[in-house]
Amino acid sequence: MKWLLVGWFIIGTVAVFAINQNGQLPFDPKLKLTQQIMSLDFEKHLLKVLPKAHKNAQLAVYHITQGDCFCEWLVQTHQRNIEHWSAGRDIVNIDIRLQHYPQLANMIPATPAVVVVDEWGKLIYLGPYARGRGCFNGSGQIDVYLHKWERLSVTGKHSHQPLIDTDASGCYCVTKGD
Repeated sequence: MKWLLVGWFIIGTVAVFAINQNGQLPFDPKLKLTQQIMSLDFEKHLLKVLPKAHKNAQLAVYHITQGDCFCEWLVQTHQRNIEHWSAGRDIVNIDIRLQHYPQLANMIPATPAVVVVDEWGKLIYLGPYARGRGCFNGSGQIDVYLHKWERLSVTGKHSHQPLIDTDASGCYCVTKGD
């Protein structure tokens, strides 16, 4: 009986969430990030407000959350995939709660979000983990991009062209900054 109630509660919660979300939301609904990336100093300012990775890390992956967003729970598989991918590559994973970084909250339009910085302190990726309804199906945007970036780095064909994904749609919660 208890499991039946739990099952109905979960089904009801998901149904209410789906109805309230009305499908997919844009990652940058107020064009906050889109406007900021027009500045030539955007990357420099972003890297300045991110906490520093430890000295021996070659790359850093910043997992950005607000803590009260249901969508953050949905992308846990993508986050674990990135952590598993980075485990053997001397890449540090850093969890960031936007409440502790108000300047960053003003730059990141929605969560869950991820920022990846290379060994030279250059931005590789900024955006959501995934696109699409629920953001938990299949491979995520970040997974595909990191694998492509790694292949190009190994072959020496990598140029510094970060991907800043402002036009994604999926399950996101607008940040409380700004």
